[in-house]
Amino acid sequence: MERVEEREGSSLGRWGTAAAAVVATVALAVALVRIWNLIVPHPPGTVCSLPLPPPPGCDGGARLPLAVAWTAILAAVYLGAAAWAFARPQRRTVVTGASAAVLVVLAAVAHHMVWTVPWR
Repeated sequence: MERVEEREGSSLGRWGTAAAAVVATVALAVALVRIWNLIVPHPPGTVCSLPLPPPPGCDGGARLPLAVAWTAILAAVYLGAAAWAFARPQRRTVVTGASAAVLVVLAAVAHHMVWTVPWR
């Protein structure tokens, strides 16, 4: 059997890199939208229930510091992965695939932390 090697310009490498980049970008976008939707306050006059963690918009700004911190972390990982992929073109598919996986995991952790941690 022949080994398929990834070469610069090969269609396998380009499609793998593109797919990983799309996954990473979508994961970042979804995470940021979900995190920041937790922060948006309800309109005045809305009655909030009392469970912990409180529903989105009923926390009085307690989630804001965590949302800012996780936004910075996710953006730094995304930009760092992109810079590393362009700096190491011979391993671009591996780097973007691994960074997409890390970003998906970090996005899930970030949403969970912003949702629950201020009340632990």
